[in-house]
Formats: sequence, structure tokens, C-alpha cells
Amino acid sequence: MENKVCGKEAEVALGWTTSSPTSLVVDSLASWVDKEAAPEMGVEGEARTWSIHSSEVISEKDRCKKCEGKKVVKEVKILEVHVDKGMKHGQKITFGGEADQAPAVEPGDIVLVLQEKEHETFRREGNDLFMTHKIGLVEALCGFQFMLKHLDGRQIVVKYPAGKVIEPVRVVRGEGMPQYRNPFEKGDLFVKFDVQFPENNWISPEKLLELEDMLPSRSEPPIITGDTEEVDLQDYDAGQGSSSGGRREAYNDSSDDESGHRGPDVQCAHQ
Repeated sequence: MENKVCGKEAEVALGWTTSSPTSLVVDSLASWVDKEAAPEMGVEGEARTWSIHSSEVISEKDRCKKCEGKKVVKEVKILEVHVDKGMKHGQKITFGGEADQAPAVEPGDIVLVLQEKEHETFRREGNDLFMTHKIGLVEALCGFQFMLKHLDGRQIVVKYPAGKVIEPVRVVRGEGMPQYRNPFEKGDLFVKFDVQFPENNWISPEKLLELEDMLPSRSEPPIITGDTEEVDLQDYDAGQGSSSGGRREAYNDSSDDESGHRGPDVQCAHQ
């Protein structure tokens, strides 16, 4: 009889880590061959069962008391999964020959598909990590330092010197994810800085003039002519969207009113 290989995939959601390999224990309810009868196959983290149909009939007196003539028995088996450093989303771990067994059928494989959970701080792209950090205006101008807990549990201090104005994105070399099968080589950590400006009227007009004197001078103001139109900047709310849609609808309505009511299209009569 021809042997067929059958396999099953299970999805395993994993947390992020840059430290040593992760061990995962999977309890599986599987069907295994009763050695007093013949071979079978199966595995699933949710108590999976395969239905095996056979035309063979075993008399009651010859049936095995353990499997009741079904030639297979159910057994709980614990599989330990080692997740190596640097493994990525969608990567597969295969346990050869650990799937369900069936008479005269070669056991298939158990295939675990890794799924990365979203992290509250870091976002992964390849071996690089990305994060956003909020700083105040005084920190952006006068330097700062902050504490960061990395994925492997280390506490690292990120410093930026006073007098050096921060740029929107800075990088920390070698603090990304380790490379798969080469964990001593790591990607980079990219930090995007979100500068939080003070509230309106946070400083008196007198102090504001003093502050302006300390800051770099303004650029020359533009020359305003008589035909120049002046507009105001207003607060923006992303939930409201643009007002152009409403204006377009109003324009269409006014056009319809001017042209009169349009009735149904008149079609030519056929003779």
C-alpha cells in the first residue's frame, strides 16, 4: 500500500524577546497506534481528532480491550518548542512524524507557525526596532536623558547632549533584534522624537520678548502688497475632515436650483 504523509499546522502567538531562546510547552491530544493492533496519526493544541474509516471488521472476541478494535488509542503528549533568538513572524517550527498515526499510513508532521504579538513600545521591521518617545520643548533645546526597558529586560539610558538641537529621528546602533542563527549581530533601534510644545499663553509677553532675544533671530518678514490676501491658521480636528465636500454639495445644489427642476429624460418614440 502506498504511504501518504499528512501534516497539520498550528499557530503559536509569542511575545518579543532578544534574550535566550524561548521554550514553549504544547499539550496535544493525539491518536496513536495501539501496538497490539496496527499504525495511526494526529496532533493539535485543541484536542484534534482524525476520522479513519476502514472496511476491515474485527470480531468481538479478537478485539483489543485497549482500543476496542479501532487500532488506535488517544494519548496526551507534551511537545517542548524552542524559539531561537531572531525568529520572525510566520516562521515555522516542524516536529517530524509527530502528527496523528493511522494503520498503514506514515505519520505526518506537526508544524507550528510563529505569530509576533504587537508590543506597546517597539515595532519591528526585519532586525530593526522602531519606537516613538515624547520630549518637551526644553529637552529638545537643552538636551535630555531617559530610561528605557529593552525587550530582554535590560535598563538602558539614552542621552542627548545640551546645546545640540534634537533631530526628528535618531538611531542607537546595535540595539535592535538579533539575527536568526547569528545572535551576536543585531539590528538598530530607531527613535522618533515627538516634541510636546507648551500650552497657549504659557509665558507672559515680557518673558516672551526676552526668550526671543535669546533664540536665533527670525528670518526677514515678507513684503505685503495691496493685492495680498491674508488668511488665518485654525485648529485642526482629524475627526471633522475637510469642509470642501460640503461646499461642493452646496455648489451642486445651487446649480440645480438655477437651471430649474430636471424631470425624467425624454426618449425618442419609435415609429
